[in-house]
Amino acid sequence: MIYRYLLILVATIAGLGTGAAIVAFNRESQQQPFAFLFRATDKVEREFSALMAPADAGPPIEYHPTVFTGIDGIVVNIPREPMPGAGGAVAVIGNETLITTFRGNVYTASEDGSFFLTDIVVPDNGLEEWRSAARRPENIEFRHSFGKLRYNELEVLDRSDGRFLFLSYNEFHEDQNCHTLTVARLTLPVSGPVSGTSASPEDWEIVFRSSPCLPLRGVNDAIQGEEAGGRIAFSPDGTTAYLTVGEYGWNGWDSDGLTELSRSSLAQNPNADQGKIVEIDLATLEARHFSTGHRNAQGVTVDHEGRIWSVEHGPRGGDELNLIEDGNNYGWPVVTYGTDYNGAPIPGVQTVGYHDGYAEPVYAWLPSVGISGITALHADFHPSWDGDLLAISLNGNTLFRIRVDGERVVFTEEIEMGRRLRDIEQLENGRLVIWTDSHEVIFLSPVEGGFGEQYIGRRLERLADADPQFAEEVAEAIGQCSECHSFNSQEYRIGPPLARVHGELIGGDSLFQYSDALENASDRWDEESLTAYLRDPEAIYPGTTMANPQIGDERVIAEIVFILEELSQEDLRD
Repeated sequence: MIYRYLLILVATIAGLGTGAAIVAFNRESQQQPFAFLFRATDKVEREFSALMAPADAGPPIEYHPTVFTGIDGIVVNIPREPMPGAGGAVAVIGNETLITTFRGNVYTASEDGSFFLTDIVVPDNGLEEWRSAARRPENIEFRHSFGKLRYNELEVLDRSDGRFLFLSYNEFHEDQNCHTLTVARLTLPVSGPVSGTSASPEDWEIVFRSSPCLPLRGVNDAIQGEEAGGRIAFSPDGTTAYLTVGEYGWNGWDSDGLTELSRSSLAQNPNADQGKIVEIDLATLEARHFSTGHRNAQGVTVDHEGRIWSVEHGPRGGDELNLIEDGNNYGWPVVTYGTDYNGAPIPGVQTVGYHDGYAEPVYAWLPSVGISGITALHADFHPSWDGDLLAISLNGNTLFRIRVDGERVVFTEEIEMGRRLRDIEQLENGRLVIWTDSHEVIFLSPVEGGFGEQYIGRRLERLADADPQFAEEVAEAIGQCSECHSFNSQEYRIGPPLARVHGELIGGDSLFQYSDALENASDRWDEESLTAYLRDPEAIYPGTTMANPQIGDERVIAEIVFILEELSQEDLRD
């Protein structure tokens, strides 16, 4: 067993170096031939973490600082599929979380770390037929990446007249030697958890198949399933679905020349569903092109005002956030803020670096971040986040909080998550759920002020009952400290957190870069040293970068030191 640990440790260290090199490339570097290294590194790292965790530790909990609140993330690992690939989605109904892997296995997951493989069997996507067709003489020279015939989306529609589960997937049709983006619908029981539902492939109703059925290609992958889009959102009244249909790489210039279709840009072809956002009437199943000129829209959502937002992959640069309006043409591939992967302009682009003549993106990412899922916050999460859009990224490993004012992006806050993020939803209780390419479900919730701030609030209330003026002076001093320090553990601001500072080595927080004055100190923070430091930091540690707080009342200093001592007590609850 020790040998196994050492082997995993060595492999992890080597893998991390390889992974860092891989991430230095653009998102396409995580395709062949680097895909195996990327998956192997991730698998080894996860296995090592699992082995080192205590048996009764429960699901791992991460902490992610943001501008206005810390976020805790509970991580639930879902079993890997036995073949290479990535994708899948997360769906929510009430406070129940459903996941489909890229191979179409449907799980539920809970914040207690448990997961369950449901009895919901999805429609066949023709994978075995494609494997067989790949051996035919006319197809044998093509590059067949079978993991790209994947299941893209899982969404729940809960209406007054029933509940439905929607699924989108890449489907191969052996009789025509071609593939489509297909959407199917499953009628669910009107009540009870979805996890208790049993379904066979025959129980699903086909809602949509893209047209034309695309033949296998002789350039890049025979089926570029990673450019399928396939994301679904619903109108507020639940009568209409909005489906993103990617162009599967059929851009008009990156062509095998085998058919006239391969030499055209499908995103600008009015007779092709590819490169469009398609509106589907869920009563009649009639479909029409709602918007055109899209490359690979990996996310779509409807906000509380009924506006439709999508995010889509650009090429090398030019990932976009778009406000989707009926009839708009968003320009791909005639205009784009990106370039080809070799750095050259996209062939046929009218004006390099500009987006003239077509609907402009509301925001664009340069360089590309591999933007993927998006959701509009519809339930309370944190007061400072109300109404924001949340988008996630693959190559960027980042959660983006996007503040929109009308049609203007005010800011995007980047929250590093450390892995490829595939899909995001919000539960009824406000928590966020993210599905990752590492087969993780991450439940995110804000640290509500944190334990430190909660304790201080209660302490100030008690002081105010006895002496309101004194409580106000303490609150003012605490507020001054909070400009640079958090009273919540692991939350770093300009300075290190103060939640456990009493009793710690002075300058001993390994995650913070101290001044030489504190770095060279050898004592621990106690009542005496904290009191002296609050009186005059420079006097006790010459060269410290902390400004003199100028607290004139010794009683206020004593109260702050008392609070710091109390916060250091592990068993403090009241």
